[in-house]
Amino acid sequence: MAKTYSPGETPLEQPIQSTTDLDDGRITFKQETEATTITSSTAAPTASRNDTSVTKVNARYSPKGKHGQKYLAAGVRVSMRLWEEEPPARAKAQTQRQYETVGYVIKGRAELQLEGQILNLEPGDSWVVPKGAVHRYKILESFTAIEATCPPAEVHGRDQEP
Repeated sequence: MAKTYSPGETPLEQPIQSTTDLDDGRITFKQETEATTITSSTAAPTASRNDTSVTKVNARYSPKGKHGQKYLAAGVRVSMRLWEEEPPARAKAQTQRQYETVGYVIKGRAELQLEGQILNLEPGDSWVVPKGAVHRYKILESFTAIEATCPPAEVHGRDQEP
């Protein structure tokens, strides 16, 4: 039978160990349970059913991708990235990606050309680019947005130009 927890009560039965990776500002909190396994040096981690790792990422220390994106928290199946103060520019080259993207505009304006449609993105708007969809962005006004990708864009070269 599953236990019900009261507000403020935690389901954790064992202490959490905190580790800091000073290179990119990630702090990982890991409960002492079955470990995450990695099958090879290039494979993404495969979380076990009991993996209760928690990762906190400070964007000030996040690694940057070659297109200006900051990589934020990443799990086995999804990752986040930040596009911060992207300047207005001509439309980027049309592309297709092998991951799904959902995004949310924090500041600025952009135009998303997606499968022959044009979406005007403004603060408060969110969007979806399906896996394999032909698309491109044009930044119209200094643009800040958060995106989540599934599977993680930065793993296995998915974020590279096709």
